[in-house]
Amino acid sequence: MEKVIVKQDIYNEQGILLIAKDTEIELTEERLYLLNKIGRAEELFKPVENDTYEEPPPKVSNIEDQTKTIIEKRIKDITSLYTTIDLEVLQKSTDVINYIVYECKGEEWHRYIVLQHSYVDWLYEHAINTAIISYLIGNALGYDEKRLHSLCLGAIFHDIGMTLLPKEILDKPSKLTNVEYHIIKNHSEMGYALLSSFQIPEVSKQIILQHHERLDGSGYPQRLKGDELLEESLIVMVAEYFDTATTQRSYKAAEKASNVLKRMDLAKNILPNYIVKIMKEMLTEDLL
Repeated sequence: MEKVIVKQDIYNEQGILLIAKDTEIELTEERLYLLNKIGRAEELFKPVENDTYEEPPPKVSNIEDQTKTIIEKRIKDITSLYTTIDLEVLQKSTDVINYIVYECKGEEWHRYIVLQHSYVDWLYEHAINTAIISYLIGNALGYDEKRLHSLCLGAIFHDIGMTLLPKEILDKPSKLTNVEYHIIKNHSEMGYALLSSFQIPEVSKQIILQHHERLDGSGYPQRLKGDELLEESLIVMVAEYFDTATTQRSYKAAEKASNVLKRMDLAKNILPNYIVKIMKEMLTEDLL
């Protein structure tokens, strides 16, 4: 596969950095397709003309109200599904998420939270849902406050690479083509690259990169196995799998939590059973 050194920073239409200057990349068919799609492929080789580019500020569309609504809905869902949840722990999970969303607006990376909120309808809600479930699992495993914060930050950003993909693919109501599926699979690496230069914990960045890996090495992008994966990545792997399966998307209906947990419990070769077990222990008996 041909490799090139990018001659200048490449941005998308929202002013978000896709590929940093001087980065060596492989010219895969998927990457060229994506860059052509947004009219940026020629910039791989174009010399720098000036250094005055400034990213436009992201548009904020009532992110505070939507975050509150999502959290309230998820808390209602969780308290109806789970019987052993400590309400104080559940409140702490929302406190961490509220801190990241509301109190970190001065951080450079915060613009990407706003971008997720405004990109496609399901993306931001999925990020918040995954973060809440991840916190509950991490707390059950005895994580301290600092580790839980890094876990939640990685969970919120785990699909940030999706914002670099065409909306028509993300919201497509029918089955993806092979090319479209391979484009989707780039989101982990693209998300990691997007946030790699920011001052966030390395664990959070690795969650972005690793959350679609699988224990048997069948996942992506690096086909990592078992002990090669961070435990935080395993937690988000399970949390986002559960949330994706149990929520409605343009291309599928929501599944019952009981059916999803049974499938996850049987998938011992690809999902960490001890983390799935933690989720099962929190669910009401009639759901199992």
